[in-house]
Amino acid sequence: MYSVTAEQHMEDLGTMEKRKSHILKLLEDDSVSTVVLVGDTGMGKTWMAREISECAVRKGSCYESLWLSVTEKYDINLLYKSIAHQLSLSFITEEWGDEDEYIDSNRDVKDMKMEEEPESLKHKIKAKLEEKRSAALHEGKKYLLLVLDEEGHKMKDNDLQDIRAALPSSSSDRNPLKILVTKRKSEEAPVKVTFKPLSHEGSLTILANSIDKKFRKIQGFEDLVDAIAQKSMGLPAAITVIAGALNYIARHSSGDWTLESALEKAAFYEKADNGVNPLISCAYEMFPSTVIQNCFWHSVQFFRKHGGVHYNELITHWIMEGNFDPFDHIEKAYKKGHCVLMELLDRGMLKIQDDNIVSMEGAALNMIDSRPQGYGGIANLGMASVFGSGEWKGLGRITQTDGMIKTLCNPKNWQKVSTLLIDGSCLPLESHDTFLDCKQELQVLAVFNAKFTSITSSLLKMDKPLVLLLRSCNLLEDIAHIKKLRKLEVLEISGASQIKSLPEQLFDGMTDLQSLNLSGLEIQTLPSLSNLKKLRLLILRRCSCLNKLPSLKELINLEILDLSGASSFVRFNDQTLSFLSNIQMIDLSGTAIGRLPKFNHLPNLTRILLRDCCSIHMLPNLQQLPRLQILDLSGAITFNKFNCISMASLDDFRILDLSKTLISELPSIPSSLTELKLIGCSELLKLPCTTSLKNLELLDVSNSSKLMEIEDKSFQHLKYLHYLNLSNTKVENLPSLSNLKNLRQLLLKDCSLLKNLPDLEGLSGLEVLDISGCENLDKLPNLNAFKMLEVLDLSGCSALKVEGNVSFEEMSRLRKLSLDRCGGMNLSEIAAKSLECMTHLQILWNHKRFSINLQAHQS
Repeated sequence: MYSVTAEQHMEDLGTMEKRKSHILKLLEDDSVSTVVLVGDTGMGKTWMAREISECAVRKGSCYESLWLSVTEKYDINLLYKSIAHQLSLSFITEEWGDEDEYIDSNRDVKDMKMEEEPESLKHKIKAKLEEKRSAALHEGKKYLLLVLDEEGHKMKDNDLQDIRAALPSSSSDRNPLKILVTKRKSEEAPVKVTFKPLSHEGSLTILANSIDKKFRKIQGFEDLVDAIAQKSMGLPAAITVIAGALNYIARHSSGDWTLESALEKAAFYEKADNGVNPLISCAYEMFPSTVIQNCFWHSVQFFRKHGGVHYNELITHWIMEGNFDPFDHIEKAYKKGHCVLMELLDRGMLKIQDDNIVSMEGAALNMIDSRPQGYGGIANLGMASVFGSGEWKGLGRITQTDGMIKTLCNPKNWQKVSTLLIDGSCLPLESHDTFLDCKQELQVLAVFNAKFTSITSSLLKMDKPLVLLLRSCNLLEDIAHIKKLRKLEVLEISGASQIKSLPEQLFDGMTDLQSLNLSGLEIQTLPSLSNLKKLRLLILRRCSCLNKLPSLKELINLEILDLSGASSFVRFNDQTLSFLSNIQMIDLSGTAIGRLPKFNHLPNLTRILLRDCCSIHMLPNLQQLPRLQILDLSGAITFNKFNCISMASLDDFRILDLSKTLISELPSIPSSLTELKLIGCSELLKLPCTTSLKNLELLDVSNSSKLMEIEDKSFQHLKYLHYLNLSNTKVENLPSLSNLKNLRQLLLKDCSLLKNLPDLEGLSGLEVLDISGCENLDKLPNLNAFKMLEVLDLSGCSALKVEGNVSFEEMSRLRKLSLDRCGGMNLSEIAAKSLECMTHLQILWNHKRFSINLQAHQS
């Protein structure tokens, strides 16, 4: 018998294969019935459990393996359905094709058993497993393996007993029940296996075996991979995610990344500690588009409060939140969603199970959304937040077909449809009323690009709708009767530009409403909102005629207030917003507001967005906003002073954007700041000391044309700085930049008074150096040190003299080299001699002295 100790620490067991072998032996021990895998998020517990499950079946150790994901909102009936699906007891096969391909339309509706009773399912499950156990008896002793992937959410004891009751009796020694559990927190258990970080050697082995073989051809591959393994801190999830990002780049052409630059970014990436492994943050920064970023952040928000969902449901959420807008056909949006899903799966940010249930990589759930608008400013409905608690079971099993996304059911059984998203083109104008007549079970209805002018009467008869979305319905004129839908929790009527006014009592009966989106309506005022005490999102984007709001005093649960683009909005009805104790984001960008209400103490406010608020010149006191992260005043062209001399107490503050304001001096800023943007600040004369800003990653004072002085003598304390832009300023001398190994872009374009560059020694990661237009600069830095340089622009440096051993031979990564109107007479000849070394060169520019057939060079 294999000896069992109360706890086995994984760091003593070496490689992942040894770990797997150890756990398999535990499960084969007659004295062991339950093995608990314990460890922090991202330690590989779920991955290991899946490996164990597959290996046990493959080796013939067990006659069946069942997997149950226990989430915060798990439902016992859904767990039964999951088991039934794994045992192929369901009549329904989830495929991408049209439902007619997998549902026999001639079968009697009663035989479909779409909503089978739990007791019936339990009997079928038990019978199926008894059949499998009997078949396995002659093959020797085998066990039934039940995997409970709890990951922080414990299954209730009575529910576990119910699950056990649906399984064959485990009293027989010949075919016992074995349970494998994953947990984040340590609890007392007879057999517990604690997952600790991998050793460096273990991390290195997994990483080297996980990334595409193309990377092995890169010079210095071993050292780079070693550095990445070190940054993983032994976290398997970090290795999986960064390997996914690198492999995606290796297998898909990308104009932004080469294999070398991607591998080096991962190896040299550094970020201030924020509780997330740096490789996961690095992998996120390799996302190629904002669409993928938006879907990623929606997924983070969703999976923080929900467990795994069918991939169809996740894609449908993305569509409803507007991540693929605008679109003219649901099929197109669905295909885009599928592409994003596959990419996030390939990159390791999402995980998928055998029953097409997707979940988030747990190690990514703690990431902080540093985008100015964040999730709340991008989402159209905020359903991930709205339905984060309560009894709603979600969109259910759904499918895409014939210009619709709808509940998966027999075509003859439309009355069972609870979720329906439909193109207006698929909703005949003359019969849209009768089309909805038979769908009285609808809980979620979304209509895109509809051509009707008023709300259909059949919709008003429904008593179950929780979510109603009418988007881009530009012919819609009258929504007065919508007040009859008193059970609505989410309502969006957007893009209906024909709607000029709303009845005063429109929302009085909608006391359950949590999300209201009226973006793009041409209304001047809103009806009373005083009865909407549950409202959490109020979205009024692009309401260009809206000039004021009713009192918000009763909206005590409001989290998101978004009036961006409401260009006529001038004032609040309330003198203070202190009653909005749950408010997280206020976006007034592009409005005409001149004075903000007092904030006082708003403990949850993280974002204040005032972009292009041309009439605002002062802010209320910000010192009582302890969680403030982002303040964006860019384009607030009359703003000239803060009402407080210090913001240093705001420990979570990360981004300050004062671009194109009249600010002449800054308040004290906390050390947590990561981005400081002062672009085009025409009254800024001096950049104050940045010594305290040890987490700064981006500093941009470009086009602040009066800026002459930088108080710092050195920027060496800014060790995380990766972007520095001082273009078009009057600075004559720069602080020392030596040893800023994370600096990737140094932009000094049109610094006409700059005569000398500081010591650039140690800028080993520099990728872009732009000193174009520095007409008084007479000396070039040592180019041999910039081996990662991709862009070098020396155009317009008319006083430049070439001294010493200048060479471009070390710049094998160079993609753009500009020498136009450059004073160095022999730079062109030097570049010509190095041309064969510059294998990635795409643009070579010297207008008069030098020309070359670059296409011939590349061939």
